[in-house]
Amino acid sequence: MKKGLTIMLAAAMLLFNACSKKDSDVVTSDNTWSLGSITHYVNTTAKTGGNTIVFNDSGDGHKGTLTVFFKTFPTAAGTYQLVPKTVLALGDKQCQLSTTDASGTTYDFATGTANVAISFNVKDQLSIAIPEITVANTPANALKLAATVYDED
Repeated sequence: MKKGLTIMLAAAMLLFNACSKKDSDVVTSDNTWSLGSITHYVNTTAKTGGNTIVFNDSGDGHKGTLTVFFKTFPTAAGTYQLVPKTVLALGDKQCQLSTTDASGTTYDFATGTANVAISFNVKDQLSIAIPEITVANTPANALKLAATVYDED
């Protein structure tokens, strides 16, 4: 009986230690995007050029990025129209996206449109919800992408 209790306590300690992370490494289940069959977890974000936000996954072999481009960075919640990268001049409520996989291959949203939900949480962090869309690097090499990501800063 005593040996069984010791084994259970040891197993519980291993499980607790395996699940604990530093606060800076905490990943929430809703701060992710999927590219094909791979789920990417946002580790860091970076705003660049005043109109772009990059979500980075740099962990456990699932390295990749999700980049969203705006005409001007959103300051209010609302619906934005996702348009292909072939649209050269974005409108006020439009955005574009690009993503890379673990090998560095770039995929773009190339055809059609989709509605993207922009919101801000209580910490005033930008949140972006992207429905399932198709991204491609060539017409023959296309993957499904969906995302619910927010600014880590």
